[in-house]
Amino acid sequence: MSQTVDFEQLKRKLYLSYHRDGILDLAVGLTILGFGISMAMDVGATIVFSWIGLFLYAPLKSAITIPRLGFVQFESESKRKTNLIYRLVLGLGTFALFFGLVIFLWADNLPPDFTTWLRQYHMLVLGALPAIALAVTAWRTGVYRLLVDALLIVVIILAGIQLQIAEPTYVMVAGGVLSLIGLGLLLSFMRRYPAQKEADNDLR
Repeated sequence: MSQTVDFEQLKRKLYLSYHRDGILDLAVGLTILGFGISMAMDVGATIVFSWIGLFLYAPLKSAITIPRLGFVQFESESKRKTNLIYRLVLGLGTFALFFGLVIFLWADNLPPDFTTWLRQYHMLVLGALPAIALAVTAWRTGVYRLLVDALLIVVIILAGIQLQIAEPTYVMVAGGVLSLIGLGLLLSFMRRYPAQKEADNDLR
């Protein structure tokens, strides 16, 4: 029984180490930053900037995390399928809420008070989408640092609205802050866990 408990604790510690690399924080931050840059440029084609962070997630994991900690399959096949479905539902739900927000903003048959509120705080609603995704991910994985990221997104956007700062500016600030947090965690992770080749060379 003790060996089972020790193994579960070791697996949990290794699992959390995989997510101390800050790559998820960096990916979300770059995604929000890219969206803010796209808003500032006001050119439809620049929306591709919003996807850069998400596209970088897997390559960065492969290039930085796996060479340092190795590849470990934490989940059983059934649990892996369940988590894949969860990610798909979360992603589709986020997109559905986003397009629902767009439809609401353009609808003419909504209550006037609600329309006024939504037009003033639509960026807060939009910012709540990645915040909710991060909060749900924190609940699912136990990486509660992501709750801080979620709170920062909401607080920065709300502050920007209240201070009447230009929308692209406070969106870029939110993305920049998360990107810096992720980058700081990534550099700390790389110092704490040198790549296996580097570690092998140190032993010679």
